[in-house]
Amino acid sequence: IPHSSVGVLQAVCNGNPDVDAAHRLTRSDSFSFNTEPSALNLLVPAGSFTPYNAQATVHNYNAFWGLLLPHTVPGRVTDIWRAYFTERIMQDLQLAVVYAPPLVLHQRSHHNYLADFNAENDLYIKTDALLQFLQDWRDVSPSVPARLENLWVALYERGYIELADVEALQLWLAALINVGYEFPSLNSQSQLVAVAQPALHGQPYLATPAYNLGGASGAQTYAEFLKDAEGTWDSWQAWLEGNKKVAITRPTGTVVKLIMMTKDEWPLLRTWVLYHGSLIGFENLYVLDGSSDPRCVDFLVHARGHWGLNVVFSPSNLNVLATEMTEMARELAKASDILMKVDTDEFLAAIPDSCPEGSPRVDSNCSIIPDAVADLLAQPPVGDGRQMFVPLACLSLVNDELCDEAKQEEVGLFTFQCQSQPSIQSVVDDAHSVTTQPSWKSVYDARTVTTINLGGHVISSDILPPWNGIQATASRFGFFHLHSRCTRQIAASSRMVMVGHGYISADWTDEQVLVHYRRKLGVIDFCTIDQSTFVNKVLGLQQSLSFHKVIW
Repeated sequence: IPHSSVGVLQAVCNGNPDVDAAHRLTRSDSFSFNTEPSALNLLVPAGSFTPYNAQATVHNYNAFWGLLLPHTVPGRVTDIWRAYFTERIMQDLQLAVVYAPPLVLHQRSHHNYLADFNAENDLYIKTDALLQFLQDWRDVSPSVPARLENLWVALYERGYIELADVEALQLWLAALINVGYEFPSLNSQSQLVAVAQPALHGQPYLATPAYNLGGASGAQTYAEFLKDAEGTWDSWQAWLEGNKKVAITRPTGTVVKLIMMTKDEWPLLRTWVLYHGSLIGFENLYVLDGSSDPRCVDFLVHARGHWGLNVVFSPSNLNVLATEMTEMARELAKASDILMKVDTDEFLAAIPDSCPEGSPRVDSNCSIIPDAVADLLAQPPVGDGRQMFVPLACLSLVNDELCDEAKQEEVGLFTFQCQSQPSIQSVVDDAHSVTTQPSWKSVYDARTVTTINLGGHVISSDILPPWNGIQATASRFGFFHLHSRCTRQIAASSRMVMVGHGYISADWTDEQVLVHYRRKLGVIDFCTIDQSTFVNKVLGLQQSLSFHKVIW
């Protein structure tokens, strides 16, 4: 389900969680849940009631109204009762409860289990009748505050809570209104339906709503349709005609999704996620991570569970990741308009409407800005099937003083210089070259992409026919690119990439790396060697993937 449909997120606890006394009197106290980063959330089925806790629990903004605990019932009962009361209103709002893997280890203080058992008496003798009442309860009040108040009054009348709880609820609702809290609408909620999602390494990621479908049945992606078609212009038009049959209403505006692979890139990873999450929505970000740094792993687990970031923890090396990104892109084709493969050091922006049509110029009216992305997202999709590219990029400038002080870690400490990309013809020429890696980023029409290359660059063969032979066209997207960074950062990044490809061993020293390449390439005078000659020498080692990292 979309993250916006989650009302309450309950993280389970390892050690001694808050279970009832009957359990403690009859079973072992200790619990051990899966703490691996790949551990998944559990969605509570719609219409069900579950006793979520008051500890390690997050109420999202859409369920903030459900935080109040009834205080006239025993402390062993209050959070359970609150959960049931809140879930009844959440059902009307089509909001779900989700259980997440453990965030904490609970070391429980000494308790008298028999005293706890007596304090939980209401749970044992009243729960069945309470849940039946909640299941049958109906109310037609048009707002959440009115409906919630009516529910608590009904609970008071049936002896589950006291009058003081109703009065406390009224004060709570008044306080929420006074601080400007916006209650969710009871009139704009579609039915909550859980939809199976694609997965990599057993970890699902969001690929709905599936509106980019077509063909005779109106249920095929363009890639699926081409399995029984010839890839002609008539085939493309036939698939588009089938798209008119799709029952799912497409989102308004343009849906842009970013695919990013990363490994141990802290704190840049955090900056990238927060920036793009606020720019296009966390649900439109797809991160393939191979980190061993616990800061990266813990942050991504939190972002996945609390913000809806799509994260796949992948054990694959760089030689396999392109295949995994391609698999993901083919699944996302049905649920997006634009796909881009970006790196952790690339930050999306756009050319504002004030920039004239045609080749962009680097001036005060045409520089890329983050705010212009929102304008593009609000407009209908502009793609016609062909591949597009990024025509303008702002590259970072190295500040030697900050590098010497080891302070140039955060994006805010960088300055950028903007430049136009090569002409369209130059990009297309590169795309057809056997020996030259294309230089600039591709903006894929999600319907026609068939392959994602490691760099996300413009390559004609990455597009389905009949568009694979068509010249790429400029988009209005741009990037702030941390292309130039401190020497130690580039060195660390290059080494990590070379290890990822299997070019060198992770335990080699810098001297061992140099000896290895001198043995293969001969002794090279880096001050005098022609760049093209050096490039060809490296390519001769069959190390064309990320060869620029080897050269660096």
